[in-house]
This record gives sequence, structure tokens and C-alpha cells, in this order.
Amino acid sequence: MDALLVGGRAEHVAAVGLCGQANTDVFVGADGAPLAPAIAWQDNRAAPGAADLDASVTEEDRIAWWGAPLPIGASHVLARMAWMARAKPEAFAATRCVLTPKDYCLRALVGEAVADPMSNFFVVGLDLALSRSAYFARGGRA
Repeated sequence: MDALLVGGRAEHVAAVGLCGQANTDVFVGADGAPLAPAIAWQDNRAAPGAADLDASVTEEDRIAWWGAPLPIGASHVLARMAWMARAKPEAFAATRCVLTPKDYCLRALVGEAVADPMSNFFVVGLDLALSRSAYFARGGRA
């Protein structure tokens, strides 16, 4: 990207598209820098805590949060956040947001944390009907 923006070539950039791998999480500080290596989707280090967390959430809460009784497994962002709080408390305390890799790249490009609603579907409290209208009312900012 930087090479495209130097030497008067920025006008040649019409759009930038980003996509990503689901359930990979980047813990990001207030300055936008990652606080630890990203936790990839297949990483199971949060499995023991995920089982405890899963057992503590009622079916009613799951339905209220996600519209279905979805499980909380090792790749769920809540399990990863709980793991980070236990294993790396300093990094967790400094965490401003947890982003997917594509949203981390997008933050680097635009200077603020933004995401589309579907990338954050599995986040607690997401009401898709409400969040779609709130998302677009904020101009697409998370």
C-alpha cells in the first residue's frame, strides 16, 4: 500500500478489499499495536477455560445473544479473552479491542477500529437487526 501512495500514484487506487479467516483474534492496544501474537482459529489453548465458560452460560442467554444456543469453544473470542486475562494479564489490561486480522489491517489503514456486523456475529450481545441499523447509523463504524 505504501508504495502505491508515493510518487503521485494514490489516485490510481480505487478501492482496497480485505477478507480474513474467522476466529483468529488480535489483541490491540490503544495505539493500534498488537499486544501479543494473533491467536489463530485452530489454537486450542483456551479449551479448558472455554468449557468452564460454556457451562456457565444459559441457553436463554445464548439465544438472546446469538439467536441460537451456540456453544463457546476454544476458538470463541470470549474464551480467548478469558485465557488472555489469565495467561497475560498485563496484555489483557492494555487491550483496547480484539480484532480479526482483516479488521486489524483495516484499523492500520483508516486509523480507527471498524468492522462489519457479520465479522462480529459471535460477539456477546449482538442483535443483528439492531446492530445493522446502529452500524449504518454510525457510518459503518463498529
